[in-house]
Amino acid sequence: MKRYKELTSKKFVKILQTISAITALSVPDLFTYGGLPVIYILYSILIAFTLVALSVYTLYFKVIYFYKNLLATVSILDSVTIASVTLTNVLSIFFAVIFRRRKIVSLVKNLQEIERVLNEKFQVSCEINEKSLLIVFGLLETFLFSYIAFDCVSQIRTHGFFLYSLSVVMHLNVFLVSITVSQVQLFSTCIKQYFSVVNEQLATTKVATIKMKFFLQTYDKLCDIVDLVSDSYGIQIACVTFIIIICLIESLNLLMKCALRVQTLGEVWPITLLIADTWNSIIYILFGIILSICCQQVSNEANNTSVLSYKILLNFPSRPKSQNDEINKSELLLLAEHLSQRRVKFSAAGLFDVDHTMLYMIFGSIAAYLVIVLQFK
Repeated sequence: MKRYKELTSKKFVKILQTISAITALSVPDLFTYGGLPVIYILYSILIAFTLVALSVYTLYFKVIYFYKNLLATVSILDSVTIASVTLTNVLSIFFAVIFRRRKIVSLVKNLQEIERVLNEKFQVSCEINEKSLLIVFGLLETFLFSYIAFDCVSQIRTHGFFLYSLSVVMHLNVFLVSITVSQVQLFSTCIKQYFSVVNEQLATTKVATIKMKFFLQTYDKLCDIVDLVSDSYGIQIACVTFIIIICLIESLNLLMKCALRVQTLGEVWPITLLIADTWNSIIYILFGIILSICCQQVSNEANNTSVLSYKILLNFPSRPKSQNDEINKSELLLLAEHLSQRRVKFSAAGLFDVDHTMLYMIFGSIAAYLVIVLQFK
């Protein structure tokens, strides 16, 4: 067995936690939490206030100089996007630092405890694959900052610094959303890995020596952790999903206006604007894909536990030979019944499940919008 490295010693965890603390999306020293300084609460409030101030500044000058020259649909979609993304990040900051802080701390402690117990119990390396997490995070942030650099250069060259200043809040917001998405990805990846270890041990342990009580308790703790993730990040996930829909509608709206030669800006549509807007939409689609895939993988791995428990039941004799076998069989039946009653699903504030169906909902909403719009053309 390779040398065990704790979750806190992972490079990806250190990088993400450092960025999260700087952006006020996590309390400092989350994995070794010992209390929250008042100065950090004030710092997080300052970050949230800055986002709101930038949002108000952007909307104010867009209303004065731009929205009056735009079509109503373009103006409304743009203003709703700015307001909703800012609101999402302000909520993320207040939830992480104030309202949901204790739940997130409890979530992290439970993850660390289960990781430690699984490593001690089975003498296996129960670790997440941080290389894949680093690659996904690196590619996502590279793609994101490439978009910001492209949009910055194109706007400054075309319209000057003033117009670019109206895009700063959206650039900050999309980066903050990416950090929140990465946090959910980290926690869901950890849970998936722990479910995987439980399933591997459940499948390879001899029936005669199996201790079902441990598996039942571990599965129940993992379900509690999934609920903690839903409670801590459910509203943010719901907001991000709403933003994805709005951004896609806004992009499609601009593309249709361009295709129909509608001069909503009073001039020919600049190709750089269309590229930047499409690029931004792709980033938000990636957010949705990451969230849905990571959460779906956890659900799939948890469902495998149910399948394994029924397979083990098939190997039990109809009449147990010993009292120990009878106890194991009754506990296995209890586990199988518990699995059928408590399904593992991440929830977005109770509005919908976070899995592949979330993507269908997003694209279904876009399709419905296109049908309605095209009927009026």
